[in-house]
Amino acid sequence: MPNTFEQTLPAIKDLILKQEFTDAYRQLNLFLTYPGTEIQADEDFKTALELFIQIAKGLKSDKLVPLVETVITDMNSANLLYDLAYECYEESLYGFAATLLKRAELFLPQHERIVTELVVNLEHIGMNDEAVRILEKSKELLELSFFSNYLLAFNSILSGNIEMARTAYKKADELHDVNNPDQLAMVKRIKLFLDRIDTLASVSKFENTDLRMWNFIINGSVILYRSPHGLKDGMNGRFAFVQDSASMIHTGINLLQAALKGLKLKPEHLFYINNAKSETLAKALATEMKMEPELLTEANKETPGLIVVYDLREITEEDYKRIGPKREGQYIWAQASSWTEEDTYNPDFVTFVYQHNISPWEEQMTYTKDKEMEKKAAFGTDMKANVEEILKATLEDEKEQQEGLEKFTKKLTEAFKGKEMFSYLNNVRQRKWRGSPVKSSYFI
Repeated sequence: MPNTFEQTLPAIKDLILKQEFTDAYRQLNLFLTYPGTEIQADEDFKTALELFIQIAKGLKSDKLVPLVETVITDMNSANLLYDLAYECYEESLYGFAATLLKRAELFLPQHERIVTELVVNLEHIGMNDEAVRILEKSKELLELSFFSNYLLAFNSILSGNIEMARTAYKKADELHDVNNPDQLAMVKRIKLFLDRIDTLASVSKFENTDLRMWNFIINGSVILYRSPHGLKDGMNGRFAFVQDSASMIHTGINLLQAALKGLKLKPEHLFYINNAKSETLAKALATEMKMEPELLTEANKETPGLIVVYDLREITEEDYKRIGPKREGQYIWAQASSWTEEDTYNPDFVTFVYQHNISPWEEQMTYTKDKEMEKKAAFGTDMKANVEEILKATLEDEKEQQEGLEKFTKKLTEAFKGKEMFSYLNNVRQRKWRGSPVKSSYFI
């Protein structure tokens, strides 16, 4: 049975006295984060805010302190709570922001700004079902507010509630301002999701454990490798923590070729961006596919082909601009992609998704011959040697992964019947969304 806020207070205060502010914040955050049930009473809420101030000052991270101090002077002010929540969102404190907005909604119910901001923060902590529940009870807003209906449609899809999404989409489409390009883009986004669902309905039951299917519906990309770890413990094919390896990269190359074959895609060019990781992967893949890798430049950026990256989060702004437009016959393969962070663009193919990943170029935890633990990078600086190591590495779960991927690509080809399946809005690569009906456990 978890300790209550009252029971945990002495431990938090003791950690502050010892100046162990990080540990004190971890303890306090258990109660600050949504739904904040333990700190609903005014006295407890005030105590939690005062502790937050002490910890923030101790961590020399006191940007929010003036706003928190202002809220303490009037803890029932919806406007003050909203202002603090907005800044918490900017600082990625989504759980705390949601708790503040929940309290604000008590004093100013059915207010569009408060309800929609609450829902957006709930999205960021993966609580799409709760976002739907809150929007469903906001009847007055749903009658008049485009944004509320858009959020209901979006979160319904991320909760797997397809019929609710259809109803909310219809209302959002009715309410949207035809002269507002942002609203038009939102309507088109929901339509894209629903079109994919309609197309795939003949081959899928849309189960809340089908990671590949829901990732394709929401992000328009194919996951090549499903993590075999924790499948029965809530991971559902995602990694919480992984140390990438030559073996995993070789597996990704193998699975990518199987996916391309299954989807009847034959890229004529193989591009890499200007960094060592991308070039190493491209050279290994090129060896297997008997192609010549080319550096992606301004001159060839519109050429159809396959662009190879290690992780889209690591590329330069210049390369981001080059790959941003979605061009016919051009696809991106990334070895790794974070599932807990949203991104401007999403790869068409990704080997695996992670919360924490350590690449082979970084120091990883490993063991010496004497079974002593040490930190050491798996790859050195010799690119040719790294490519050779990848190509000779043993494949990971080869048969099981191949069979699962082949079944999935067969479903896609059967459903789309030759139509373009990697569709995007306004010829711009799709944003990568964090949420999904397929939930996974993760480190807080």
